[in-house]
Amino acid sequence: MATSNKKTIIKPHVQENLQKLSNALRDNLAFEPYINQFINDLQELPPSSIKQASREIRASAQLHFNWDKHKVPWAVRLANGFSGPATVSVLTRPYLSLLSQHPKLCFLFLFHSDGYYREAALKHWNETDICPFVFSALSQCLNDWVEQVRHAAYNCARHIFPLVPAKTVSISAFDLHQRFNKFQRWSTQERKILEQTLFREDVIVAFVSRLMQPHVGKASKVFRNSLMQAGIDKHLHQIAQDAENPFLRAIAYETLLSKQARWKVGHAYQWIDKVYGLKKRIAVFKFRNIDHDLSIDALLIQGSTDRSIVVKKVIASQLIKMRNEASATMRKISHELAKDKSESVRKKAHFFLDNSKIN
Repeated sequence: MATSNKKTIIKPHVQENLQKLSNALRDNLAFEPYINQFINDLQELPPSSIKQASREIRASAQLHFNWDKHKVPWAVRLANGFSGPATVSVLTRPYLSLLSQHPKLCFLFLFHSDGYYREAALKHWNETDICPFVFSALSQCLNDWVEQVRHAAYNCARHIFPLVPAKTVSISAFDLHQRFNKFQRWSTQERKILEQTLFREDVIVAFVSRLMQPHVGKASKVFRNSLMQAGIDKHLHQIAQDAENPFLRAIAYETLLSKQARWKVGHAYQWIDKVYGLKKRIAVFKFRNIDHDLSIDALLIQGSTDRSIVVKKVIASQLIKMRNEASATMRKISHELAKDKSESVRKKAHFFLDNSKIN
């Protein structure tokens, strides 16, 4: 039965095709045209919709546990004094045997409610030319609630992920970088295989290229989380200079000037008043040191002339952190920032001028 198209990710014609595919499988009819159409439809789905889209695919294609009713033998009922039920429900998996002859069904069974189907789909998987949504779906299986599915996903990823085109991975990365630290069920080996794929050199180049484009959703959050690995460090200066998004430039300057990358790993609670039970939710970050040969003064000059107040605030904040080791160039920059149209930038600059010590 097709799902309602109200606030759904899956479009009505896709739901209708999935229903036809489900009926063809159930009635033992030709299903190849429907599965081919389904694979094409997956290309239209954004990777960020993986959770909702998976639920809608399951509902439309009726990918639920299959229970068959069987009559209890008369002799068994007699031995039980006819006190038990006349029928029992038995869990069956009638389509598993189709995978060896029809490997394209892996694309469908990857979203099945039954872990046996998901595991079988991953074991039979041999496609590398996949769309970003499917790559995200495979990555999601690395954190599946069934251990056997996670193990099958790992073995699949070992052979498939190195061959997936960089463009595909880079598009999925915008979703996966946001969810990476939310995966709680996977082990170190599953985490490592996805980490290695997201930080492949060709993937990073494609990722940075996409990051530099204007109007990319949640770019600053994605960029912040991508700082967990050193692979992106050599692109920081380019991002600081050329990124369209001022928040990206600000993060890049902050990282280069502090020589420390930080990224979000979760949340914690900070007490405000234990007597009254008042506390607030705060972000938790991890840090790593970075090394570069860029001139700090040159970076400060570039950042201070940026057109965005967001970047200038970061420059002013970094100047304050370096006030005990100030240079003449830093004071000159601060004098210019003290004339800025932004009050917060002016205040930071004045604080630096009043408290800095020139070496």
